[in-house]
Amino acid sequence: VDQIFLGFFLVIWAALYKVQWDVESKYCAAKWGTTNFEEAELDSPQFVGGPAQPRQLSPITNQMETRYPDNKRTCTQLWSFSIVVLCSATLVAAILALFFAQNLAFQAGLTVVANIFPAVLALAIPVASRGYSQLAYWLNDQENYRTQTNYDNNLIRKIFFFEIFNNYSALAITALFKGTYFECISGKDNCLAD
Repeated sequence: VDQIFLGFFLVIWAALYKVQWDVESKYCAAKWGTTNFEEAELDSPQFVGGPAQPRQLSPITNQMETRYPDNKRTCTQLWSFSIVVLCSATLVAAILALFFAQNLAFQAGLTVVANIFPAVLALAIPVASRGYSQLAYWLNDQENYRTQTNYDNNLIRKIFFFEIFNNYSALAITALFKGTYFECISGKDNCLAD
């Protein structure tokens, strides 16, 4: 029953927080003079046009503009997304393999070796984060965004998606599956202490 009330409280709090944040962001945008800045944002220096016809006549402004085909960007985004998903799946598979090796060591009576695996996992998380961050920048550069805002927003999405898996998948696997599929080192009912 307490969890139901907590759930309702969190949903209401999140909704009210979102409304308050929208008001605050509009206030800050007006105060700082950044209201509707995305409409007036200039092309970023890294933006290049399509290979066949980089500059085309705009039907709206009747001026030559740098254009990049949407279908080409969509293909590149799908390719990038598949790489992000593959990296996240590889990370989860590596964590599961680490838990499996830890379980084998524990069953073989190598408790000292089994206790080293959490430290290995703790060291692997920032290494994976740094490596993926470099990959995310490269993938984002390949997508060729017109404005810096679009570039930043898509980079944040890529990094956020991977960081969720990188930072929380070991905890989720430990909390939800480790006691069922692997033996807990700290005791039968206390996998979170591992």
